[in-house]
Amino acid sequence: MIKEFKKPKSESQCITELKDIKQLPSESVWDFDQKFKALIDQVSFDFAPEQQKEWFIAALLPHIRMPLMQQKLTTQDEALEMAMKLEAPPLAETSTGMTTLQTQLANLTLQIHELKKGKEAMQDIWCIKCREQGHSKDNCPVFAEYLVSGDPNPLP
Repeated sequence: MIKEFKKPKSESQCITELKDIKQLPSESVWDFDQKFKALIDQVSFDFAPEQQKEWFIAALLPHIRMPLMQQKLTTQDEALEMAMKLEAPPLAETSTGMTTLQTQLANLTLQIHELKKGKEAMQDIWCIKCREQGHSKDNCPVFAEYLVSGDPNPLP
């Protein structure tokens, strides 16, 4: 029985693939790294580690590539480690994530509005005991102190 063999790639094909390779959106950073290293292994001569690292970073997805390009990474292994930390897709890129962000923003806006509303209302209140602005008789610190002290003299 004759088996078909896949024609081995030439070195120039491997180098071209290395320059053109891109991480697929469905592909993990780890899987991409393994594919990238397999291409490197098919070439008989060594690339400078800096060149290898630059090609690796350039081929990653944009939300991973951009932060890596701003880092001072010295090796491909460092780039891989950092890329794996950045691998989770940004929250805003998913429809569920966007909905979650919008809901959180709406809730925070309502809370801020309620806080402002309460603060404005407290500024309009005057205490009938100490005649200070911002609290009522029930929350008056001067009146509370008077009641605790048991002093028979009324408030000034």
